[in-house]
Amino acid sequence: MKNALIDPNASPITYISGWTKTDPTEPIFTPIEYSYRVCEVQNQIFEVALPLFWTDCEDDVVADLWYYDFKLKKCIKKPDNIEPPPELILNVTETIS
Repeated sequence: MKNALIDPNASPITYISGWTKTDPTEPIFTPIEYSYRVCEVQNQIFEVALPLFWTDCEDDVVADLWYYDFKLKKCIKKPDNIEPPPELILNVTETIS
């Protein structure tokens, strides 16, 4: 079992849940309730300044790809970001060319 360093000041954690249909398109960021940032994962803990704190976590937890749910008191993997629709990628590519 590893240890996750949690930053309660960096909440809430967000992910891209969709894209606007406006021009230019913009990502839609959705906050995750009860989330704190996992900023580091280590085998051994070291002293940190408050309000940072350590918590036990599974070995597969990765900083910034997981978050700490302070209501459930555990680390959870962030949802995957939604990629822009292909037609939006095509428009961006055409504009750059």
